[in-house]
Amino acid sequence: KLNFYGLEKNGTTIDLAKMNLAVHGLVGDIKKAITYYEDPHNLFNKADFVMANPPFNVDEIDADKVKNDPRLPFGLPGVNKKGKVSNGNYVWISYFYSYLTEQGKAGFVMSSQASSAGKGEAKVREKLIETGNVDIMISIRSNFFYTRTVPCELWFFNKSKPAELKDKVLMIDVRNVFRKVTRKIYDFSPEQLQNILSIIWLYRGENKRFHDLVAYYQTQTIHEAGESKPVVEAYIEKCLKAGELRATYKEFIVSVGDELSLLSKKLQKLIEADYRLMAKAVEKDSSREKQKALRVGEILKNKAIEQLKLVSYFHHQAQWLTERFPEEKLRDVEGLVKLVDKSELKENDWSLTPGRYVGVAPEEIDPDFDFDETMKIIHSELEDLNAQSSELAKRISDNFKKLEI
Repeated sequence: KLNFYGLEKNGTTIDLAKMNLAVHGLVGDIKKAITYYEDPHNLFNKADFVMANPPFNVDEIDADKVKNDPRLPFGLPGVNKKGKVSNGNYVWISYFYSYLTEQGKAGFVMSSQASSAGKGEAKVREKLIETGNVDIMISIRSNFFYTRTVPCELWFFNKSKPAELKDKVLMIDVRNVFRKVTRKIYDFSPEQLQNILSIIWLYRGENKRFHDLVAYYQTQTIHEAGESKPVVEAYIEKCLKAGELRATYKEFIVSVGDELSLLSKKLQKLIEADYRLMAKAVEKDSSREKQKALRVGEILKNKAIEQLKLVSYFHHQAQWLTERFPEEKLRDVEGLVKLVDKSELKENDWSLTPGRYVGVAPEEIDPDFDFDETMKIIHSELEDLNAQSSELAKRISDNFKKLEI
């Protein structure tokens, strides 16, 4: 049985937290408190799991009020001239650590500044690393928060680490792994999250889970190829150049692996090219019947292409994993992951910044990026903008004539 306990100073946030628990069929005791100074649940050494997303870089904590707090086992990270803790990040980190039982685990979001901060914060970090309980560090790019653009890192503590991993920290840098939600917001797709998690499975010796994930992607690729049959054939029935499309699809449906993915992309290009021919034909004969047929063609085209994209998408997920971990065992991968021991951490001023150890990732080619298609879209948008510009210039000129200027 899980019992949830929480601390929050904002009443509205408490209500949201309780509602979130209720929606998931859970019950929790969320108390109103200023966590810097209060621990109304008496959580010290009592939590099996800690999860948190604290405010970053707070500089308002009264040092005198917390200097003797048992939740600071590594001491204060530093005090400024105003008597405030110079930066609250390591107060939070120390608190989360202190809440854990002898077998406890913690995972929390933290400012990317904290992992390599100097002076007093570096001394706290050294003591923390010396416990052997820092387990995993993960770097995430900026724009993952809806209200902040700053990059962040995920910290994981594990007081029940196996002896052979006690003096090691798994460094993962996934700043180059993301899905674009909007122009300013990014997140991880479900598959990207699974891929990151699979690296941790290998670290923990759960190699079968990694193998099963790759097998799932491969199976799903073939499944999505089969699902494409009705939508692709529906488009072929309406298209202008059915011959090449039909021949390519017959080849596609019996292919596997890389060839299946390549033919999926070829089919997408053929369908796009055929639809552009349909659109040009309608420009010459814009009767109601032709316009209706074009709208139907567009719907069928979109359905076919979306389904074909799933084929190459799942193939890419399997390929991403097998290229990096071909033997289904954890290994150092440039720009992505490295298992770092305590001696290397010491050589690097006890830094816990993954990028400092894993190196620079080679630039990845977006498997869904189509240069030709992108240029056509840009060209089309430019033509529309030029047409709008000409129309606006004419209206301005006409208005000046009316004013007799």
